[in-house]
Amino acid sequence: MKRNVMMGAILLALVCILLTVASVGFVLLPREVARPLVSIESPRQGERIAMGEGIPIHSIARDSRKVKRVELWVDGVLQSAESAMLPEGVSPFPLTTLWYPPKPGSHTLTVRAFNTQGGRSFASVNIEVVQSPDRDKDGVSDNDDACPDQLGSPAADGCPDRDNDQIRDADDACPDQPGTRQGRGCPSPSTGDRDGDGVADSADGCPEQPGAGSTAGCPDRDSDGVRDATDACPDQPGSLEGRGCPGTEVRDGAADSAAACPGAGCPDRDGDGVRDAQDLCPDTAGPRENSGCPVTAAGDRDNDGVRDDTDLAPEEAGPAESGGAPAPGGGFDRDGDSIADDEEAPEDQFLEIVEIIPLDTLSPGLTGSVVPLDFVWIEFDALEFELSSEYAPGTAVYCYAGLGEGAMEQIGPFDSLGHRQWDIAEWSGGANSRRVLYPRTSTLDLRVNCYVRIRDLMGQDHLRFLGAIGRQHPSFASNDREYDGRIQNASSVGGEGGQSFSVRYRLCSPACANFDSQFGVAEAPLTAPVLYLRAFAHIRIARWDWEGDRSRLTSFRIYVGEQRITARPFRSSTSLTSYWPACGTGVDVFVTAVGRSFDGSEVESPRSNTVTWEGAECQRQVRVTFERVRFGDIGTDEDGRRWRGPAWAHFTVPGSTLETLTLLGGHCGLFRTSSCWGVWVEGNTSYTVQSLYDAVQSRYGDCYTNLCRQHYVVPWTDSLLVELAPDDNLQIRVRFCDNDAPWGRTDCEYFFDGRLTLRPNEITNGTKTIQSGNSEFFVRVELLNEH
Repeated sequence: MKRNVMMGAILLALVCILLTVASVGFVLLPREVARPLVSIESPRQGERIAMGEGIPIHSIARDSRKVKRVELWVDGVLQSAESAMLPEGVSPFPLTTLWYPPKPGSHTLTVRAFNTQGGRSFASVNIEVVQSPDRDKDGVSDNDDACPDQLGSPAADGCPDRDNDQIRDADDACPDQPGTRQGRGCPSPSTGDRDGDGVADSADGCPEQPGAGSTAGCPDRDSDGVRDATDACPDQPGSLEGRGCPGTEVRDGAADSAAACPGAGCPDRDGDGVRDAQDLCPDTAGPRENSGCPVTAAGDRDNDGVRDDTDLAPEEAGPAESGGAPAPGGGFDRDGDSIADDEEAPEDQFLEIVEIIPLDTLSPGLTGSVVPLDFVWIEFDALEFELSSEYAPGTAVYCYAGLGEGAMEQIGPFDSLGHRQWDIAEWSGGANSRRVLYPRTSTLDLRVNCYVRIRDLMGQDHLRFLGAIGRQHPSFASNDREYDGRIQNASSVGGEGGQSFSVRYRLCSPACANFDSQFGVAEAPLTAPVLYLRAFAHIRIARWDWEGDRSRLTSFRIYVGEQRITARPFRSSTSLTSYWPACGTGVDVFVTAVGRSFDGSEVESPRSNTVTWEGAECQRQVRVTFERVRFGDIGTDEDGRRWRGPAWAHFTVPGSTLETLTLLGGHCGLFRTSSCWGVWVEGNTSYTVQSLYDAVQSRYGDCYTNLCRQHYVVPWTDSLLVELAPDDNLQIRVRFCDNDAPWGRTDCEYFFDGRLTLRPNEITNGTKTIQSGNSEFFVRVELLNEH
């Protein structure tokens, strides 16, 4: 007994000594430069997005040392960048923008952040952009088009509508005169129309002169959508951007085909000719060759043309457009292991000390555990999916599926393969198969419920239940042959109106690749690692075990949320101290092994067990209320009016999560010469946020179609609530834009873009002012509690 007590005391003392040594090592030993933690909240990994839609990108970068710059890269090309408004940097630092895919297919979105100490890191997601079928090429997908074979107006559900009154010509008793639904498309008898052009006087910009509906009732001799009074070429059809003249020149003098920011050009706060996205000193003028910063006597160690005092990576050559830094993942590889330094796992010297600390020395902030020996990996590989009835391609067919004790998740909508076959393998087969870590002695339940969305002649959507599958498979321990990759069949029951579906699939353990032969030889799959997270003092360590031949591997990948770190194949641990999760949130961490297959292609193992790292409790709760705006000179619309619109607004406040409000105030037709509908705002005028909400809500009530209504969105509140850590900044951003792009695009031209950044000691109750040019926006900040 005494011997056991003594051994326990010795072990406890040893652990304490090791913890002390490790903590001292954390302070004294040299370590790699700390890196920001970058998370991408939208879009999500693997998301499928329709071609033609603007993709909202929401990301946050955090660092206790503060962040000075964030960038968006798409397929290796820099798209936009923002710099901190405070010289000491800010944290959290959000990046919110819209990106328009130039073509269908796979795209990689990368957000990179730089901290004030020169550390940089990035997170990436892969998305799939799909081309929606549109037989008549009117910009309305066949799924939403009530007249899929006739060129029509989006505001009339894709059907012809010559007078732009949202009433289809086929249903319009006066197809050449804008009217009301009550009047079957004809003007109301009480509506005046002095010039007899079919545009009511109340909506006629030239009530005494006959004109066209596309120019608000004003004359337009060349029918190009630009009224003659503002048309520089009234007898030659042209574009709104060209003031009615032919050609591709826009208002900033750069051709749209070549311009980075079509329309009014790119923002340039200091007017030095370097757009803010590429300007390392956006508020101080400087030459383009020095990335927009003033010229100084500083040297240029990497000879990339960007002086060291403004170079984001002064020892690594990079283009001026990215601040002298190489593209993400393209910088130095000092150790020559083919892994770029900005992606490689840190190799702090105290890791060797941590390696011998017992595995059960875990922080309460970590959840998850080692994979028990009585668990097995099981893979579900979907092969075929067939319906009992034929549906047209483009119909939304999808399912909710669950495996074992996992939650039901949506898969689909599927692509049609013809002959009642739908492509389920794209979602749950092959590389997209589902894997679970499951008890050897537990039965495995397979649950699938499927639906089809059908649109009726009135344009209304209806869900039809196709049935359900509920099958219980024996446990691995009682019948391991059930999991040897043999093909199995299952059919649904209980479908509406006799509808049903059938699925062909297989179950494999540990992986279906075990049962796939290549040239008559079965290639053993890479097994999943086992992950442990350790936390004590200020140290966070990821350690993993992997059973297999490491000579087959090229690396291990550690995923911290959307951020990926790469470690060499002989490594078994790395420091995650820099990747501190936000207060009040958690970040999921898992590891995979990466190697090469027989044909030389890269293969990645299944994920390890996932461990969630919980952040500390947030100390502050702040409410920001968006109250009113006073517009100064906000410029003119394309036809010279002082009004800007249709107006959209975006309000953003980052905290432990990124909180946003979006007000959508209208849209335009398919072509540049089409009419626009919505809410306009006027320069040198004040508005309350509530009055703008009311105006958009009123226009929403005037819509006759669902496609019209989707462009009028009013938030349910005018305030945002965020939680902050004690050292967090409060950053509030307000943007208003003129969304007069053609239907299906939202190329907003911002006429108000203001940010307010408060230091932690400046976060106090009261009204704050956000400046943009000579316009002002007023918000109310309330510190609700502070621990």
